[in-house]
Amino acid sequence: MKVLKLIPNLLTGAGFLCGMAAAIVATQPIYYIDYTIYLILAAGFFDFVDGFAARLLKAQSEFGKQFDSLSDLVSFGIAPAMLIYAVLRSWKPEIAFPSTESIVLAIPAAIYALSAAMRLAIFNTDSRQTENFRGIPSPAAALFVTTACLYWGNFLGDENAVLQISITALFAAAAMLIPIPFVSFKLKSAASKFMAVLMVLASTLFFVLFSFDGIALLVLLYMVASPAMFFFGRVFSDKT
Repeated sequence: MKVLKLIPNLLTGAGFLCGMAAAIVATQPIYYIDYTIYLILAAGFFDFVDGFAARLLKAQSEFGKQFDSLSDLVSFGIAPAMLIYAVLRSWKPEIAFPSTESIVLAIPAAIYALSAAMRLAIFNTDSRQTENFRGIPSPAAALFVTTACLYWGNFLGDENAVLQISITALFAAAAMLIPIPFVSFKLKSAASKFMAVLMVLASTLFFVLFSFDGIALLVLLYMVASPAMFFFGRVFSDKT
């Protein structure tokens, strides 16, 4: 029985390794960069199932909580930040490193990584986030910023790609820290179950239409739908 209780930590470790691999791939030539998305997706999968396994096996522990946060920092903080910088550098290959220009390009990535670290620290110490989130969770931010940078980075034209990617990274960083409630996927409430169904249906549609490009749109839908559900839920509860 004690061996079974190791399973959540083993899953967390697998997620950590996926995040570490994603960070390494982000430093490789740009034509390998798509693999970063796949590895971050894999890390997100392990991040979901390790919590589910811990609850199922009644194996929650303080060690598991801290290990999970450290793994998340690598997978959803450091790895996406390295990808942000790599993509920005790919749009400015003529800039030498080290230089003032290359340091400026690193600022959005550094701010994103710092915000992810703060987000995880806040989550671990905020008792209000046991059922729902305040600010979007770091896995959602990571998937949004990485897919938006890679697949939508030149949506406004090649000449605006650096500015657009930088704004996207800063937006994702702010979204993690903004104290707005967001629905969790623990399936303990009607809102959580409704959001899970909505995300499954929307992800199917977006994947058919846009493939992996649709992940950023899916996270944007989550960003809009969650606060809207809380707002209208409060409005209707006040009327009854």
